[in-house]
Amino acid sequence: MWLLLDAAPIQGTLQLQYHISVQPPNSYFRIAHNLIVFFWGDPAENLERKPLTVSYFPDKSDKELIHSLSERDGRVFADDEPLPKFNEPDPDFKGNKWISPEGKLMK
Repeated sequence: MWLLLDAAPIQGTLQLQYHISVQPPNSYFRIAHNLIVFFWGDPAENLERKPLTVSYFPDKSDKELIHSLSERDGRVFADDEPLPKFNEPDPDFKGNKWISPEGKLMK
């Protein structure tokens, strides 16, 4: 699941909570700036039943925020930059300005 935050979180301050359970830190990570990937193992419909809360301290110095997410032909795009598919082979991913073709995060 892709989450687009209002601001980039300061490293180490991001926390996700579903209903009353804090999610383990290895279940989510920041891709770039204010874009988070959350690995949710249950059906997506379950998220409609209880709130998912994201808390963090914003990094107000990060001005290069992502403004939109969209999906085309089975691929998610952030500000029209393609994002990799997770948990499945993705030989068509050629990288973007945040992630190399090998899947390494760029600075």
